[in-house]
Amino acid sequence: MLNWVIKWTGIARALINDPKILVADEPTGKLETKVGEHILELFKSLSERGLAIVIATHDLELAQATQRIIHLQDGKVVPKEKSDLYY
Repeated sequence: MLNWVIKWTGIARALINDPKILVADEPTGKLETKVGEHILELFKSLSERGLAIVIATHDLELAQATQRIIHLQDGKVVPKEKSDLYY
């Protein structure tokens, strides 16, 4: 099965019961850029409707497109300045 089909199916299954929070682990990983952009637009739309979305990612562009970034390192929240994520 194609990666984008698996991602979209997973998102649809997560949304079927109208959750208050959506947790997405690398939602745009291993996808073509255009498909990743569609997923980001969907997440923005869902967020505007009141759904809280938590995204775990190593994708700097995806992280910067969100409202808030929390840096985790070795399982702990760390200040941006001490993070291994480069801007």
